[in-house]
Amino acid sequence: MTPAVGTRVWVERRKWPDAPHYGAEGVVLGEDDHGLWAGAGPGHPVHRGDETVFIGEHPVVWCIPRHDWFMAHFVAGHPRLDIYIDVVVWSGGGVELVDTDEFEQHRIELAYPEALVADARRAATDVLTRVQAGMGPFSLVAASPWLSALGDAVG
Repeated sequence: MTPAVGTRVWVERRKWPDAPHYGAEGVVLGEDDHGLWAGAGPGHPVHRGDETVFIGEHPVVWCIPRHDWFMAHFVAGHPRLDIYIDVVVWSGGGVELVDTDEFEQHRIELAYPEALVADARRAATDVLTRVQAGMGPFSLVAASPWLSALGDAVG
């Protein structure tokens, strides 16, 4: 069941096998063919477990898909990046797949199952291809209405 627009939600990425990574409170903005959209205004605390690790300086909108292996972060006004999905779209142009070294290190240390490794690599290739092609939701054009809705929601 999708939470109603305006509902406060906890948005958290998790690491294998089931550990909190980064989390923040946000507000549900709506839903479209790409998934649920939520966001948080500047000044939102970002947590890892119970610890606040930093304060988000910029508005952020998250696209949380129903059946896919990504969570896209659209960061409004960031000086270096526009979109973060473990694939970074740099604000000056260019796209880069990041954190592959961390994935390989964790694959060994945490003994990821081979099926998980294959699915994660497939997803990374798929998302990178879609980002490079500007296919929604991986474009600022797709996120623009949700960034506007965030502005309305957080005043």
